[in-house]
Amino acid sequence: AQVYGDRRWIVASDVLAGATSQVDMLQSFGATDVLVVAGSRGTGPVPDVDTVVLGLEADGLMESIHAFDDAMANAGGDVHAVLNRFDPQRGARVIAPLFTQLTRAFGRRVWGPRPAAWRALEDKTVIDEVWRSSGVPVAPSAVVPSDATALRAAASALDAGAGTVWVADNRRGWHGGATGLRWVRSEEQVSAAATFMAERADQVRVMPFLEGIPCSINGFVLPDVTLAFRPSEMVVLRRPGRSDLLYAGMATVWDPPAADRDEMRDHARGVGAHLRSSVGYRGAFSIDGVLTADGFRPTELNPRFSAALDMQ
Repeated sequence: AQVYGDRRWIVASDVLAGATSQVDMLQSFGATDVLVVAGSRGTGPVPDVDTVVLGLEADGLMESIHAFDDAMANAGGDVHAVLNRFDPQRGARVIAPLFTQLTRAFGRRVWGPRPAAWRALEDKTVIDEVWRSSGVPVAPSAVVPSDATALRAAASALDAGAGTVWVADNRRGWHGGATGLRWVRSEEQVSAAATFMAERADQVRVMPFLEGIPCSINGFVLPDVTLAFRPSEMVVLRRPGRSDLLYAGMATVWDPPAADRDEMRDHARGVGAHLRSSVGYRGAFSIDGVLTADGFRPTELNPRFSAALDMQ
């Protein structure tokens, strides 16, 4: 209440229905007034405050996130007119979506944006340095230019018998949910995946496909300690005959063997300590990877609150 009370807030949400609990919380803290700007309505109860729904449409999750990011940065005059009536002195702060890379939205300061050094860790082609510095065992990998010759050579060198996984850098912005990833197992898929990567990346990380349980371990960095939570399963489904995977969510029904669970939690503490010392990190993060027969092998770092943490 000391932070959020007696202040005017603009809640920016790509889905209006997704902002309902956030608005309720702000009101319970004593916020003087709240306006919601949303990309689309969504399904379910909506906030009982003034709202602006932009009517954005997109083909998928990542496209929706990027479309709303663009709208926050480049809103039209009609949207600014509503905002200026609500906040004529431009003193309101914007509570932006978790995934945004913006520090200003709708011409106003974003409240609590992640520092650039933290956001940079979203790039899946730079994260191996974090694993090395934290002492986390990794699968072999290579970061190569996004041209077919380099990709084919890396795939040939790294294929352990089940194909290779390619993931794009962040040239076109943050991506998740396996949308920037391809599991390449045939010459036909090499050609298609190389075209896919050339359209969206300068650099591509190539590693062997890891057979096992896709999973995640969550941590929370405090000034003098990193909290480690229980592992969560990442429900990633294979598509017969296709190189793209389907990320379907997460679950806590599965639980790894005790030794693997303890190792994953140790990894979370080690990564948290490295993030604290190297970039002054604070707050939640998660390490995604695969629990293989040889132990947990990380694939990416999410330097932010992860949905799986909400299930702990």
